[in-house]
Amino acid sequence: MANVKIKFVKHHEVQDEHAGTDKATVYEAGLTKAFEERSAQHFVTRGVAEYVSGSDKTGA
Repeated sequence: MANVKIKFVKHHEVQDEHAGTDKATVYEAGLTKAFEERSAQHFVTRGVAEYVSGSDKTGA
């Protein structure tokens, strides 16, 4: 799978067994990071990130 760059537009804490602890995975607003396509789509669909220009995806 191809990596896609996204930029987080708001603070997001991954809701897993580590949520709320010092081991939580947290993405701060403004962070740009590359993810596999499905993971990038997950964050964009939930409104916490947007595709970085040149990595825009339309459709699934």
